Amino acid sequence: MPHPAAPATPSPVHAGPGGETGLKGGPTSAGHPATTARTETAAPASPTATALHCTPPAWRYPAMARHMHEEGTATVDLVLAASGQVEQAAIKTSTGYDDLDSTALAAARRVQCTAEGGTMAGRHVLLPVMFHLH
Repeated sequence: MPHPAAPATPSPVHAGPGGETGLKGGPTSAGHPATTARTETAAPASPTATALHCTPPAWRYPAMARHMHEEGTATVDLVLAASGQVEQAAIKTSTGYDDLDSTALAAARRVQCTAEGGTMAGRHVLLPVMFHLH
């Protein structure tokens, strides 16, 4: 009996006070942090990828947000193309700050994913982007 597909949820993206980003698990060989997510197969007739590996680009904590001590976590809902590029990105959960949400969306749109088996076309991925000043 097939299981319903759940959205993939990569490890959170963190932005530090200097604007650097980091993810749990460390950088990839490309020098960017990597995220990994696992989902179940939607249906045997149309196999979807069971493991996604997504590498977000580097981005900076917005200067005014840092100055205003704005912090929060945005959850971005991504829709992937078959190539692993982002077709659509939308804020699912806001940080409460427009500048942090805009930065999270811009970073999420540049995410590139690869899959272990199956297809990524139309796959939804939830990407938490965390903004915390230390």
